[in-house]
Amino acid sequence: MASQANPTLLQGLLLLLPLFAATAAAFNGVGPVERVAPPPGLLRCILRVDLKDNNVISSSLGGDLGGNGDLNIYVYKFQGGLDVHISYNTHELSLPMPPLNQSINLGQRGTNGDVFWNIEGTWTQRNEDQLELKRIYKRAPSVIIPGTGMSVYKMVKMIDRNPGKYYATIATDMYPEGAIRGQFSRGWPKPLFTRPVC
Repeated sequence: MASQANPTLLQGLLLLLPLFAATAAAFNGVGPVERVAPPPGLLRCILRVDLKDNNVISSSLGGDLGGNGDLNIYVYKFQGGLDVHISYNTHELSLPMPPLNQSINLGQRGTNGDVFWNIEGTWTQRNEDQLELKRIYKRAPSVIIPGTGMSVYKMVKMIDRNPGKYYATIATDMYPEGAIRGQFSRGWPKPLFTRPVC
């Protein structure tokens, strides 16, 4: 007599299917349009920095008045996966599209410094005053950033070990010295995530 499948087990598996599909899509460079953080159970760690106009150190214009955004680096527990998400909200009448560059630089709070990691990627417009960039690295330990000789994964580990030495900045045509900026600190990630070394 054939054994019958456990209905409770089948229901549980059906509930997990969307999660498996979303995870597979993310690592294939597809992923959902929304900037939604991965489930904490899939993450090794997350580095985050808030970007604001009044953090910019500029000799002339200052930052994009009222502009803000954030930069998030998600490091996964398997397959060397690493995602970089950046958002930029501006109140300028003409939306800068795209920014000149987005980078993580060496420098303490209140100082400007050299580029440490120039983050390449394509900006998309989410609405009339918001831009978004998402870059997926499928094998971060083996992806070497041009001009640095270091892998993406090693660079993230260096930021994680001493975050106060690094800041993120976005520059535009109107604000070549920086539109918005944020200093990394030990204040992130939020308590939702554990704090192992990346």
